[in-house]
Amino acid sequence: MKFFGEENFITEIVWQRTFATKNDSKYFSTEHEYILLYAKSISGLTINLLERGEKQNIRYQNPDNDERGPWTSTDLLRMEHRDNSVYTIVSPNGKEWTPQSGTSWRHPEKEMLELIANNEVTFGSDGNAKPRRKRFLSEVKQGIIPQTIWKHDEVSHTQEAKQSLNKLFDGVPVFSTPKPIKLIKKMLQISTAKESNDFIVDFFAGSAATAEAVMEQNKEDGGNRKYILVQLPELCDPESEAFKVDYKTIADISKERIVRAIKKIEKEIKGNKNLLNENENKNP
Repeated sequence: MKFFGEENFITEIVWQRTFATKNDSKYFSTEHEYILLYAKSISGLTINLLERGEKQNIRYQNPDNDERGPWTSTDLLRMEHRDNSVYTIVSPNGKEWTPQSGTSWRHPEKEMLELIANNEVTFGSDGNAKPRRKRFLSEVKQGIIPQTIWKHDEVSHTQEAKQSLNKLFDGVPVFSTPKPIKLIKKMLQISTAKESNDFIVDFFAGSAATAEAVMEQNKEDGGNRKYILVQLPELCDPESEAFKVDYKTIADISKERIVRAIKKIEKEIKGNKNLLNENENKNP
């Protein structure tokens, strides 16, 4: 069995790494990078669903106090003709609805009448609107399938990554190209589980953003993920701010970030008693 390689390629993700236009670009201002996703073995791959948020749930309402809970509505017409699905539906207030030429209902008449009888079809607040199928929040997947475009407002951008790292190092710009914590956390969310003891390996540690992201994700969900970072002692530019404050190699920066991130996260946990109690309950 071959591990990784082209036969285990999953997808290509586009990350919007910046939001500002570079007016000094010759032709186009590039604002994205690519993330290539491979599995160790595609046959055993599991991709986690992302947590549903207010943005995904806001369109689900319950105007008729249906005991099945919040719902949204979808079109009951299909844009093709099927003989067994062309008939007239009469709304509660007597208005008739018949598919236009070239279209048909999505269900045969018997099925449609059963849906109406089961209050799975809505005719609007006045009982005369075009019939639409009710789709209940309780019936949808309790998560979201990851998409291949990751926008900066969801996973952050390079400018915020620099600002966050500078703040951690007391305002000193020690690394010019750090990755955002949110970006790496999303990778963790779709590929690891809090119940596992997964190891996350980063062979090009750089500023050690991966380490901080793993610890942040564990803090949020009580997970027990671990990390292994590899960074050669590549010399920093003698003219760089990092070198001037005695970080002679990139590895020095990596190690110092881990130390500072641990202290920051420990302080946050101690300052949040509810979070501390939750993590203790999850990890007795």
